[in-house]
Amino acid sequence: MAGTGRARNIKFVNDMTALGATLTPMADESQYPALEAFIERATEEDIRAAFLSIRDGLATLKGPKVPLSKKVNAALDGAQDLLTHLLAVRERLEAEQGADKPKK
Repeated sequence: MAGTGRARNIKFVNDMTALGATLTPMADESQYPALEAFIERATEEDIRAAFLSIRDGLATLKGPKVPLSKKVNAALDGAQDLLTHLLAVRERLEAEQGADKPKK
């Protein structure tokens, strides 16, 4: 069974690394193009799915890492709430733009 736990931990580290690479800007850029692209096209389900594998990995932590995993989960809650809010703002702005366009 130790092998499956190790495989889960490796997957968790890979997921965290992938998310970090997505959120890290290029050295010569001051913005986050990958994050902007995600926000521009994401649905609420996409936002939930983006954090699911990380939360699953955190759920497998045991021992002295549990308090840290709780703090990371709280931070993930905040990030997910922010992305959900941005989604709502985007949808509202798109609806307002659609209402402002003259009908032919």
